[in-house]
Amino acid sequence: MDDLDLMRRFIDGRDGKYPYLAKEGLLFPELLDPEPVRERPAPAPSCGELVEAGEQALLVNDWQATVIGSYVYKLLHRQPITTFLTFANADDLVIQSKSINRHELAVYLNDDE
Repeated sequence: MDDLDLMRRFIDGRDGKYPYLAKEGLLFPELLDPEPVRERPAPAPSCGELVEAGEQALLVNDWQATVIGSYVYKLLHRQPITTFLTFANADDLVIQSKSINRHELAVYLNDDE
């Protein structure tokens, strides 16, 4: 959902369920900022080139596939999805998901509790 006012109305859910979750642009508004205009865009580097340059962790794609796979598995098997955001930190070997609840949603929507 990309309507902040509507998202705030449903921030407490209904009977423990959340019919709406915020789209990434509401959670991370900087994603919507336009990228600087370049005269001739350079081709995007490959994952291997990024690993070589030290800009991407070696296993980041594997981690992301695991995270995405767990969400897809739950969808396909009609299991409840209880998290809305997952971070992977390759430096500390940590994957952390944020639970769907008022407190966590308010933090990312910059909402007062």
